[in-house]
Amino acid sequence: MKPHAFAQILLLGMAIAFAPPACPKEPGTHAPPAVTNCVDQFRGGTAEWIECDGAFEPDAAGRADLSRMTLDFVTDARCGGKLRVRRKEVVDALTAGGVVELPPQDVLCIFETNADTRTPVTVTLAPKVSFQGGKVTDVSPQIRKITDFPDLLTMPLRAAAESEVVRRQLAKAVNALLERAFTQ
Repeated sequence: MKPHAFAQILLLGMAIAFAPPACPKEPGTHAPPAVTNCVDQFRGGTAEWIECDGAFEPDAAGRADLSRMTLDFVTDARCGGKLRVRRKEVVDALTAGGVVELPPQDVLCIFETNADTRTPVTVTLAPKVSFQGGKVTDVSPQIRKITDFPDLLTMPLRAAAESEVVRRQLAKAVNALLERAFTQ
């Protein structure tokens, strides 16, 4: 597969990994994340920047980690929005190894709490994706700012987002997408 096509597929995975569904689901339901316009951007795009909408929510282990790290206050999260990255940076990191650092960008997260409330919060991320041997080895969300969220919970939430469980989940999601793309 050409590096250009491979990079496009990788960005789709990054979008899936990082970005809440436009229409948050009911608490306790866990459907696959929504992704829009990514495939067209990756397959047919030649623009300097790739912009893609996507969604991410943790699996059961991620939810347990989030709950534990926020002292059982935040029990679930769904995040999403538009991600933007330079095409050349991804192609270069993918073919030669290295790190792609996305510029800061806002995503909307819906946090579910132990009081059965759903709180929309804007989170500014600057994701960092590491590559080695044509695979993603690490994904760090790198939260820069959390808006409209209690200060008391900001640090635990940052820690949960950077936990090994979440980072492994993000890398696994991107790599699974790459594997599916290569087998087609």
